Amino acid sequence: MGWMFALAEQAARRYGLRALSMVRTTAHAIGEVLDEVLARTQRNFALEIGGLRLEPPPFVSALASVAGRVGLDIGAAALRSKLGALGIGADMFGLVEEELNREGLSMGVLAHPPKLTTFATIASNKAA
Repeated sequence: MGWMFALAEQAARRYGLRALSMVRTTAHAIGEVLDEVLARTQRNFALEIGGLRLEPPPFVSALASVAGRVGLDIGAAALRSKLGALGIGADMFGLVEEELNREGLSMGVLAHPPKLTTFATIASNKAA
């Protein structure tokens, strides 16, 4: 994967700083997603010291799962706004998601971000 992004970075240099920034942002985002996936595979391991086995309580695992999902949702919303500032809009996300779906893949929350609660939405819900 690193080789692919190295090639993409070389090609992006021909198109200027904006294209280079897009490649680097995408590489960073995919790296973060991969880190998250790898982190989820190694949860709930026990620590053994001198015959004593220390395990985290089950509620810690549940809280970590919730925190991971919330962080992923917030990160996706932040990344979409950052890419939007670079000129990559919802139509581009739609095209990429469509192509990924043909291959049986998805961008997940990045393609379909959750509607985050704001003070304005809370006020409008109370008024209704």
